[in-house]
Amino acid sequence: MLVRALLLLLAGLAAKDANAAKMYSIFSAYLGDECGGTPYLVTIADGANCTASSCAAFNTFDSRLVNANMATSECSTDYLQTVRDKFGSSPYLVQLLHGDDDCSELTVGFGYPATGSCVGAYNESDSLYVIASLNDNGSALFQQFLGRTCFSDQLYLTESIDKEMIANHSCDGSGFQWYSSNDVGHASGGDVTSGGGSENGLSDGSIMGIALGAAAVLLVAILVYTRRLKRLRSVE
Repeated sequence: MLVRALLLLLAGLAAKDANAAKMYSIFSAYLGDECGGTPYLVTIADGANCTASSCAAFNTFDSRLVNANMATSECSTDYLQTVRDKFGSSPYLVQLLHGDDDCSELTVGFGYPATGSCVGAYNESDSLYVIASLNDNGSALFQQFLGRTCFSDQLYLTESIDKEMIANHSCDGSGFQWYSSNDVGHASGGDVTSGGGSENGLSDGSIMGIALGAAAVLLVAILVYTRRLKRLRSVE
């Protein structure tokens, strides 16, 4: 009887863990000296050790880890809605990379301004620059470049995403999934934790810790993403 009770208790705890909403870290980078307006780039990554920060200069050891100047970090169980909220009414394109072919296990995600501008790289050695744009018919054009000027001779990859793929958020068979600001009827269904106060309320140690933690998340995300891209290109 006691053994059965223990087994039932363990089963209940396992079910509770399985149903618990997973936490994600949403890192938003901005140009200029404020964390307002349209983000330069938004990254979604595992948030098991997420630390929230309302706004901090993203500098570490006098070296800027990203081409943007300021950054926020939020912890959310609803990563998609959090990214949507960051862009507000500005056009955007969200790219999700999953660890499986049916897009049920999110590995990393990126939100880009869909303004036709060259954005999105962390620095010249760790990432690719992006131009994202939305077409009037609901489709999108996604291009990646090796240089910060996004000149045609720096083109690394071009992907035309049809409107059905975006509207239905279909899995493309390689683990990629797309969302955009053209989506309607989306609603928040998770919890979000944001940092309270400005960077001036944080100690130097806190800012350094946030920068280092965010850098670790970014580098892992970039590594996973670039490996997937290289694998896809080798198949082609």
